[in-house]
Amino acid sequence: AFPVGVPAGVIDAVRALYEACSTRRVTWPLNACVGCCMDAQLAREMCDWDLRSLTATHVYEYQDAAHDAAQDADEYLHFLPKVAELISQGDTGLVRHSTEIVLERLGGFDHALLSQQEKHAIAHWALALWQWWLDSVGEGKFALRYETADGLLVMFARAGLSIDPMLASWQ
Repeated sequence: AFPVGVPAGVIDAVRALYEACSTRRVTWPLNACVGCCMDAQLAREMCDWDLRSLTATHVYEYQDAAHDAAQDADEYLHFLPKVAELISQGDTGLVRHSTEIVLERLGGFDHALLSQQEKHAIAHWALALWQWWLDSVGEGKFALRYETADGLLVMFARAGLSIDPMLASWQ
């Protein structure tokens, strides 16, 4: 369930991510420190529960936990639709403490491992989110509207995404 005011294009893009990444699976152990950074029970639940059942707490702890620099593509692409769903609630703070690093795990593996459907769904979601931000500056009561263009562009670039489409739409 998305809050009132989230554009249909953003919601549709999240749904497309769920579809595109539906074959990706996660296995134990997660690429996350469960010694001190992430609650071990939450980590186990992330492997055992249905993706849509995961809470913002699960995702935040996973995203913020220390992890190996090399990210397993299957693991992160399994979680990406939920990450995108939470960000698309209008607040990057639901999934990480700093906007610029919210999607850094997406940039932690070679994007040649992505299927064409996944590449398209990720790019489409990123552009839909960016367009929402462009269209809503000065309107609404959601955290995303207070983000800076620089913060969002850095977030997308650190995720390994091309920011050229965002820059083009900004013009």
